[in-house]
Amino acid sequence: MADSGLSAQILYLASCLIWCSFSDLLERRIPNRAVLIILFGWIAIRVWEIAINNAPLSIIYKDFPGAGIVFLVGFLLFLTGRLGAGDVKLMAVLCLWVGYGQQITFIMVTALVGGVLAIALPLLNIIPTIITTGINSINKRFKIKLALPPALSPELSQGIPYGIAISAGAAYILILPYIS
Repeated sequence: MADSGLSAQILYLASCLIWCSFSDLLERRIPNRAVLIILFGWIAIRVWEIAINNAPLSIIYKDFPGAGIVFLVGFLLFLTGRLGAGDVKLMAVLCLWVGYGQQITFIMVTALVGGVLAIALPLLNIIPTIITTGINSINKRFKIKLALPPALSPELSQGIPYGIAISAGAAYILILPYIS
């Protein structure tokens, strides 16, 4: 694939991962819209590879088993309250993106970053307050009305924004090799 096509893919995916990370950090939810946009991006890339580059149709089928297993295990974790539904959907869709050869590495990096997030949770809970204070300062100084992020309720502030770890795992596999 041409460098401009790869750059567009990286920009597309990076912007979606940033969206998911900030949404999970500030609202403790990953929008279904974001997951669908990531899924449609994967579908578009695979269709392009098959139609334009004459790639075999099997490139699609190889990614499904790992993504399916991740979705099934994630669903069971969701039922027990250990993982959010958005986290499960995001991780399964990103397993499609990373491909069958990198899915285990993606899961391992995601788990490691998730562990770091669990340890750093008290610091993470300060970030929405800092952002709100910054927006209030901008509103006051420039006399405008930027929207404030919703305040986290006490029960949400205890949850780990695992979308950040999932995004970091995907970025490690899909973005880092091309920018370093």
